Amino acid sequence: MGDTVGGELLARQLDGTWPVEIGRRVLTNGSIYIGMAQLSPGQQLLLALPDEMMEPGSALDAASVQGGLAATFSTASSVSDDELVAQWQLIARADGHRLLPRLIRYIEERRRNEARYTGAIESHPSPLHVVWGVDDPIAVVAMTDRLRDARPDVVVEVLDGVGHYPMIEAPARFAAAVRRGLSRSA
Repeated sequence: MGDTVGGELLARQLDGTWPVEIGRRVLTNGSIYIGMAQLSPGQQLLLALPDEMMEPGSALDAASVQGGLAATFSTASSVSDDELVAQWQLIARADGHRLLPRLIRYIEERRRNEARYTGAIESHPSPLHVVWGVDDPIAVVAMTDRLRDARPDVVVEVLDGVGHYPMIEAPARFAAAVRRGLSRSA
């Protein structure tokens, strides 16, 4: 979802409708090119559900959400059960898990507006640094190659043994890579 939000903000800045200065960017594991995304079974299930809040008895439970999240991690990563419980608690707070079929609609919006969002990601003049978990089963690492083709000046750091959520799977390595991206000279 971050690419969708970020792409729209960049597009607004390029359009002159969002008066902020963007000095540099760090992008990580998102479906920049939605056609290349390998949606997870959980994402596909949520997209197949009606675009509405789930009834309390039909909502996904902790085990289902935690299992779906864990399936996006690299087999080489060792995310603790406590972390998965914490992620569930964040998602389920105030019945947030019941909203997942509505939230996943960002993928439909992403498809409708790909030229706007991806175009802004590719063309915005600010320096672009990419930090990518190489074992991401959804936002496959080949997306970084395509981005390099569109944006030859991009700096790409791949994190081996990391999947879709580098900030959860390898927080120290991820933070160091982000710091490098934010501190590099233009």
